[in-house]
Amino acid sequence: MGLLLTGFFTWVIGRPANHIGASGIIYLLASFLFFKGIFSKHYRLIALSFIVVFLYGGLLWFVVPVDPKISWEGHLSGLAVGLLLALIFRQKIITQPKYEWEKDDYNAESDLFMSHFDENGNFIEKKTEDELDIQNSTYNYIFKENKEE
Repeated sequence: MGLLLTGFFTWVIGRPANHIGASGIIYLLASFLFFKGIFSKHYRLIALSFIVVFLYGGLLWFVVPVDPKISWEGHLSGLAVGLLLALIFRQKIITQPKYEWEKDDYNAESDLFMSHFDENGNFIEKKTEDELDIQNSTYNYIFKENKEE
């Protein structure tokens, strides 16, 4: 959808010149990532937005007509379509799955693995019932001497 819209808007606002390349798509993707992170208010996407601005911040110079040989119309349409798609999909964020120990009704006392840690996260060696039974067991070894030698 973004590819088609970027091409359509480049055709609508484009001057009579050759508009070759995929730079409009690059602008589409960069602007979508940036605006999606800002609009969604999701901290991981906001961090991704800042990375995009840091890495591709120089792209903004070529949205306006700086050089007559560069198709700034494709860049502008890619930026606009990325903004439009970020507005349309701003609330569609995949929620992360919660692990069993992150849920509200989780009971840490019943979890055998988590019972090996104290409230500060330090390891506590606890013996399970099977280990305690093994320690209290007695072993009788029967040794038979080989008389053939």
